[in-house]
Amino acid sequence: MSDKIAFYSKDVSDNLEIASSTLRKWSAMLEDAGYPFKKNDKGQRLYYEKDIVALRHLKRLTQDEGMSLENAVNEVVKRVKETEEIAQELDVPSDMTRYDDKLDQLIERIERLEMVNRQLIEKLNEQQRYINQRLEERDRKLMESIRAIQEQKQAALETAATTEDKTTEDKGTKKRGWLSRIFGK
Repeated sequence: MSDKIAFYSKDVSDNLEIASSTLRKWSAMLEDAGYPFKKNDKGQRLYYEKDIVALRHLKRLTQDEGMSLENAVNEVVKRVKETEEIAQELDVPSDMTRYDDKLDQLIERIERLEMVNRQLIEKLNEQQRYINQRLEERDRKLMESIRAIQEQKQAALETAATTEDKTTEDKGTKKRGWLSRIFGK
């Protein structure tokens, strides 16, 4: 990656996987917000690696994070200006090739990490759905078992009560007083 190699809009739009019209619109909005693009003698924008990094960041903000295009443009311009100010404070040489390479690598790594994080979150959500489903199924089966046991107990109590009533009736007809037992009457 170098600021010495210029890319044309077709190459950049292919690299970023966006339409040429989208690239023109984004570039015009960035220029209006104060982002400087270099142009050739015909007035066509030339894109250098730092421009591609800025456009990639704009794409990520609008498409992945759902930020409005205007806010994303302002955020990109703000970050570029902050980076330039820091570079001036640190007396970083104007040949930022080495730093651009590192920055681009870091941005790509951050994007990969964000993708991995999204995948992990999705897997965690799937696991939680599975756990919830299994818990609901277990609770349903447990409640069915409890109901069946209660029904069995109720049936057993009713059977016992019926048996006790019959036994009491049988004993009631056979029960004799102590006098009749003694005198046999």
